[in-house]
Amino acid sequence: MRMLIATLLLAATTGAAGAYCVSVPDDQSSAYVRNGLNKTICLNDELAETTATKNWQVEINTAIGQLDRRFVTDKLDTIKPVLPDPLKPSWP
Repeated sequence: MRMLIATLLLAATTGAAGAYCVSVPDDQSSAYVRNGLNKTICLNDELAETTATKNWQVEINTAIGQLDRRFVTDKLDTIKPVLPDPLKPSWP
């Protein structure tokens, strides 16, 4: 079940990049810098989107790891024998 959820979340987050940085020809009126500036901004937005996606994936993986640890701990607690305290006397 957990693997199915993780697979679905991974499939939902991976895909084509939202930003596609197109290079357009510059002219002398923009001093030949407009294309470089637009491409830099586009690449920065794409990097920010990729970073946010990876951070979200790390949070999901962390949550799944915590659920796994909690599940194992609960299972181990149910099978752990209860031993009497040797320092506490058994008589009243």
